Amino acid sequence: MKEKSVGVQLSFLRRDKGKTQEEVAEYLGVKQCTISLLEGQDAPRIPTIKNYLRALDLECYLIVVDKEGKEVKIEL
Repeated sequence: MKEKSVGVQLSFLRRDKGKTQEEVAEYLGVKQCTISLLEGQDAPRIPTIKNYLRALDLECYLIVVDKEGKEVKIEL
């Protein structure tokens, strides 16, 4: 089974926060079609993800897990 792309997961987060593509676009100073394209991408760049999440009032972290299962959270 294929995992959901990052863009699709971002669109789920946006909908959960009750925001439209237009609202996110306005916050970021881009056009709605740019948000649509972003939500269709498999792996957007990290700065793009951070800005998108900021528009949803969310923070962005990278969780790194070693072989023993220990997690390290890195703020991006």
